[in-house]
Amino acid sequence: MKINLKDLPTKPPKDIDKEDIIAKFTLQQHQLAILQNRLSADEDHSLLIIFQGVDASGKDGVIRKVFSATNPESLKITSFKS
Repeated sequence: MKINLKDLPTKPPKDIDKEDIIAKFTLQQHQLAILQNRLSADEDHSLLIIFQGVDASGKDGVIRKVFSATNPESLKITSFKS
C-alpha cells in the first residue's frame, strides 16, 4: 500500500475532544512501552521509527513525549541530515 503524504490532512478535526485525545495518547504510550519490553526481551527484532521534518518542526518534543513511558536504555536515537 502506498501512502501519499500530500493527500493527508495536516489540521486536526474541528470536533476533536482534547480529553479523549489525551486518554487515547496515554493508552498508546503504555502499549508502546509493553511492546518495547517484548522486543527488548526477545533481542531478535528491532523497530525503526523515522521522524521527518525541517529544523524546529518539533521532532525532539514529539520523541520526548511519545517515548516518555518507554525504557530509555533500549532506545537509540540518531539525527541525520540528507
